[in-house]
Amino acid sequence: MSASATQDSTMLRRRRDHKVIPVLKSHAPVWLQSETFDVGENIVMFSVVFRDPSKGWVRRRYQYDATTDVLYFMGEVSLSDSEAMIIQHQAQPYIN
Repeated sequence: MSASATQDSTMLRRRRDHKVIPVLKSHAPVWLQSETFDVGENIVMFSVVFRDPSKGWVRRRYQYDATTDVLYFMGEVSLSDSEAMIIQHQAQPYIN
C-alpha cells in the first residue's frame, strides 16, 4: 500500500470511528472482525462482533461512506459461543 493510500485509510478509519462508536458503545465490548477500504470511493466495509442481550453473539456488517458521512447497516448473523471465543482471542476489543 502506498503512503497516500495508507493516509487515506487512516482518514477513513478515523471518520468511521467517529460515526460508529456512538452507535455501538452500548453493545461494548465490541470486536472489529474485519475491515476493507475502498479509498477511491471513500468507503470502509467492516464487521463487528458483540453479545446482544436478547440474541446472543452476533456479527454485524456495516459500510461507512465518508463522502456522505453515512453508516449503512448491511446485515447480521448469529454466532456460536465457540466462534465468538475465537474472535475474542484474536484481538483486543475495538470498543470497550
